[in-house]
Amino acid sequence: MATAPTVPDFTKWNFALNDTTDIIVKDNGRNAALERFGNSLKAMTDSINDDLETMEGQKTATHQAAQAGSESAQQAARDKQTVAQDRAHVDQQKQAIDTTAGQVNSNAQQVADDRAAVAQNTQTSTQAAQDAGAAAGASIQAKDDAQALYGDLSAVDAAKTQAQQAATTAGEERAQAETARSGAETAQQAAETAAGESQSAASAAVQAHVEEEDPHTQYAKRDALKAAAYRDVVGPADKPVMAQGAFGWGDTLPLWPNASVLDTTGVESGGYRYGNLEDRPSSAYGCLIYLREAGGETITAYSAAYSNRPVPDVHTIRKTSSTGLWSGWSRGYGTHNILGAVSQLDGVPTGAIIERGSNSDGSYTVFAGGAFLAQRVVPTIAVNNTEVVYPLPVDAEVGSVSMSLSCRVNLNTTARRDTVRDHIVGGAISWSLALRQSTQYTPASNIDLALFAYGQRREKI
Repeated sequence: MATAPTVPDFTKWNFALNDTTDIIVKDNGRNAALERFGNSLKAMTDSINDDLETMEGQKTATHQAAQAGSESAQQAARDKQTVAQDRAHVDQQKQAIDTTAGQVNSNAQQVADDRAAVAQNTQTSTQAAQDAGAAAGASIQAKDDAQALYGDLSAVDAAKTQAQQAATTAGEERAQAETARSGAETAQQAAETAAGESQSAASAAVQAHVEEEDPHTQYAKRDALKAAAYRDVVGPADKPVMAQGAFGWGDTLPLWPNASVLDTTGVESGGYRYGNLEDRPSSAYGCLIYLREAGGETITAYSAAYSNRPVPDVHTIRKTSSTGLWSGWSRGYGTHNILGAVSQLDGVPTGAIIERGSNSDGSYTVFAGGAFLAQRVVPTIAVNNTEVVYPLPVDAEVGSVSMSLSCRVNLNTTARRDTVRDHIVGGAISWSLALRQSTQYTPASNIDLALFAYGQRREKI
């Protein structure tokens, strides 16, 4: 707020009779006083201009507040229309809520009254801003007049008076603008309160209608449908959808509901992850797909999913409704586990399908059922009727042994062929060989043998 400058007493610089030298001194003093007073008047005018700029900002804020109040009134009118529509439908189904509908109309009328009050306050704020602008123009005009009349003391006094009156008027108009803005804010708050009351009354009417078991259940479902509309869903656009994460799909798999065992009843079909369960298919943790049907339950488990194996093992277990018991785990096979160590437990294969290996006793191939094939080359065995025992390359019982021979003699004669046929091959746990010397021919050197055997491997415990 501007403060008017103090008007100097210019009479002390009046000329006296017979003044000579003092004329110049007094005239200079008066001019200096006029300059100081003019500067003070200019500072006061600048302060008035600052106040006017502040009032202009406040006028804009008041206009915005009035506009917000108008928008709130429009929203209240829309709420009123929605309430009226709900009331019309409720009236068709339940006459008992007419009293509530009447209350809704009363609230809507209050909103309309508040809207009119907001409009009136908006008009008052606009008029106050216009008056403030007029006062600012008067102040600027007074400043121009004062600058033009610095040489005339009377004109300066008149300009001072006008400036003070303009400042007073500007302050009054500013106070009126503040009052108008406060009124607009109050009206806006009243409109928002009335709109909230209208919405509450409508909700109460619908709730009362639902609680009385009206046959139209759409109101009971409305809130649930509204919540579902804002949830993420999964599924094709033209097909039924379900919430994201339901049954483990589209989100991180939930934990299996039983922290101890997989043998659990009442579980919903879906995907799960499991940890340290007693009856898991292997020592590794993993995830599973659980399917429940009328004829029983099936679990397909992907174990070792959390280990360093590049490909997890797949196991399947099933419980039928006829027995109520789970079957044993059935392991799935692929390129990552067909070859490996063959093993059995109580006659049931538990390892790989094919096992291949070799050692100093020969090479072998063992199958998951226990059958095996073995091969060994025996060089330079002497034809002297002496039995030689060779260990098998695999711990097994021999079922059948065959032999092929290669010797460094001509086998075209009958005698020599007899020599080749005359041999012993057999044994329960090893190869036992002996070549008998023919009475018709004595070979010139030793004979090389290639041995083949098949049988049943002893079960590893």
